[in-house]
Amino acid sequence: MFRLMRRSVSAMVRAPTEWRARGWITFAAFVTAVTVACVEKRPLQSLISTSRPHASWLEIPSIVGSGWALDALCITIWLASVPLKRARATAHVTSVAAIWCFVAVKVGQFILAEDRPLDGGAMHFFRIPGHGLSGHACVAALLILPLVHIAARDFGKTRRVLVAIVLVAWALFVGWSRVRMNMHHVWNVLLGWGAGLFVANVVVNEWHAMRVEQEREHHKNATPVA
Repeated sequence: MFRLMRRSVSAMVRAPTEWRARGWITFAAFVTAVTVACVEKRPLQSLISTSRPHASWLEIPSIVGSGWALDALCITIWLASVPLKRARATAHVTSVAAIWCFVAVKVGQFILAEDRPLDGGAMHFFRIPGHGLSGHACVAALLILPLVHIAARDFGKTRRVLVAIVLVAWALFVGWSRVRMNMHHVWNVLLGWGAGLFVANVVVNEWHAMRVEQEREHHKNATPVA
């Protein structure tokens, strides 16, 4: 786990230097979307949010989608699936991604210390507490890649697509509910999604790289010397 954590943070630091045209185009589109959502945060908020008492089912993402719930889920899977390598690997990767996402969220919320919309939504910088990045949206997004590319790795194409659709729908629901309940602005949710997907993508790629290295090392050691 600690090896994957070290490799992941190193990969995150050097990631921009390895991006090609597609990566930079995606990054530029993301920054543009976040900027527009930030500039137009109040019109977007009035379009989605409500001042009326919200339905109780909107509380589901706030409870299930929290970082503590994710940590508890990973630990439970990890302890209950010692003989199940795929489930254990999924919990392993998700745990590492959750740790770095937690760091990213706390740093982002400290730098972009915006008040919640229900508290007026005023922007501040370098202050605690801050809410400029949605932790719930980050958690929902980081689950997508580990579950699709590791947990569902042996599934057929159709089943993997269905898993991906369900996870993306959940992430969208979490983000929408946070805006609907006046807990975050749209641009806070976009930042959370972006952070979760970026960190999860790096961690999953590093896990795959470690797996390939281990298989090569095992094959090398298993090959008899002539």
